[in-house]
Amino acid sequence: MKLDYRNIFSIKIVAMVLVIVLAVSCFVNIYLKRNFPNIFSPSSETFVEEGKGELKQTQDQLFNYRIDLSTNEVIIICYNGSMLNQEEIVIVPDEIDACKVTSLDEGAIAFNEYIHTVVLPPSLKELRRSCIDKCPNLEKLYYSGDSLVIDDDALIGFDGKIVTTKNNDLWKYAKSKGIPVEEGEYDASINN
Repeated sequence: MKLDYRNIFSIKIVAMVLVIVLAVSCFVNIYLKRNFPNIFSPSSETFVEEGKGELKQTQDQLFNYRIDLSTNEVIIICYNGSMLNQEEIVIVPDEIDACKVTSLDEGAIAFNEYIHTVVLPPSLKELRRSCIDKCPNLEKLYYSGDSLVIDDDALIGFDGKIVTTKNNDLWKYAKSKGIPVEEGEYDASINN
């Protein structure tokens, strides 16, 4: 390929534009470092929502959670099991860090193709929107508590069966949404 005057001129223009862009970005970087030094200095803080503790992980690394500082109650943020192993049964703990687990946050148990069973603790008080969602093989959801605040879309992607105490809040929710429900509770000896 023979370079003529037009090609050389085009290459020079492109090179000059790149030099100008790099120079401008350098000056912007220097300006930001001088006027906003906190942007560039790493912080040892973790992201903390107002009224809630820092994001933590259980010792077995299965759950990410926060503690509501006003009530000392645990909010499960995320189940990590599918990243660690291929567990078919998820048992949400009743307590973490000596605090009761009372809430499943949005998307807490989601996008997991391995889960067949979820067991919720009786301490649970709240199921937030889409807290259990996009688990295509989830067959049964167990809950043995009584009082539960359930977001209207909490189990929007759930196609399995709910096993719970008759006429509690989850029973009523299942009936209103057309989700199959039966009376009973989880028996760990069946799966051992």
